[in-house]
Amino acid sequence: MRLKSPTVNIRFLRNEFWQPLFELDEFWRKEVGYEVVITSANDSTHLEHSRHYLGEAIDIRTWIAERGGHQLFGTRRETILIESRKIMGKFFQILDEDDHFHIAYIGA
Repeated sequence: MRLKSPTVNIRFLRNEFWQPLFELDEFWRKEVGYEVVITSANDSTHLEHSRHYLGEAIDIRTWIAERGGHQLFGTRRETILIESRKIMGKFFQILDEDDHFHIAYIGA
């Protein structure tokens, strides 16, 4: 797992993220072909009351290849989304935002 750039701030990410994120990273490496890349956390610009600012949301890259820039699509994208939801578990919500997956902690 890695950050897109040094500006991505994960310092305040809830502890509940870490175990499922490491599991997601293993799945991602096997099924997508590269590690999970966190593109945004408690940084960048989000909606005023975004969970990003609370350390409760991240965005991850959904490219077909690590440096490709082209998005996963179709059945493969849907399958990866479904499996990612299973891995992260019931305390997380994953939304497909077209150019990334948004992962939010929704609590116990």
